[in-house]
Amino acid sequence: MSQPIANERLIFDAADRLLSSGSKPTVRAVRALIGGGSNRDITPALKRWWGNRRALSLPRLDSAQPDATSDNVSRSEMEARLARVAEVAAAERQHLMQETDRVRQSMRQAPDLALRRRLEQMESENLLLQAKVAALERSRR
Repeated sequence: MSQPIANERLIFDAADRLLSSGSKPTVRAVRALIGGGSNRDITPALKRWWGNRRALSLPRLDSAQPDATSDNVSRSEMEARLARVAEVAAAERQHLMQETDRVRQSMRQAPDLALRRRLEQMESENLLLQAKVAALERSRR
């Protein structure tokens, strides 16, 4: 049995690329980007991708807090808020660095993937041609 076209890493990379280009990662869009795959393979992986994305979403500062410039905010409160802003910025920076690494990796793998698909296609065509040659040889006898 052959390997499915749509493996989870490929689906995750496609969903990341779609989202970064401003498109919503849907089963149809992912399938079009990776060049095939079944709903059975793509749907659960895409659901896991969305779940991972939600789990990685970064906490935001509470906008209901009073303005830091108001007179009733103490120095310690302002320092605590600044520390929280620094935490969120550091987390966002780390997340962006990870995303950048993932994108770079997928870009390095893209030519390999295209070559593997072409090789698989050529191997399939070769098997068909071998079967036709064998059938012609049998018919000559």
